[in-house]
Amino acid sequence: ASIGTLIAIILYPTLTKLFGYVIQNFETDGSFIRMMKTNNIQKLKYTKKYVRFPKLEMIHRLRIGGIPKR
Repeated sequence: ASIGTLIAIILYPTLTKLFGYVIQNFETDGSFIRMMKTNNIQKLKYTKKYVRFPKLEMIHRLRIGGIPKR
């Protein structure tokens, strides 16, 4: 469980940015099938720009009790 939590902490910023991109594409294409047809292997190389690592300032924004400051 601890290893899974650490992996989730590391992948959270990347997946948030990547899924934001996927949702934006879904809104413009209108259907999942059309979105999969327009996204090809060449576009997969652009996913490297969505890789983000967690920052220490993310920890500073949290309060004790789990409620964020903002």
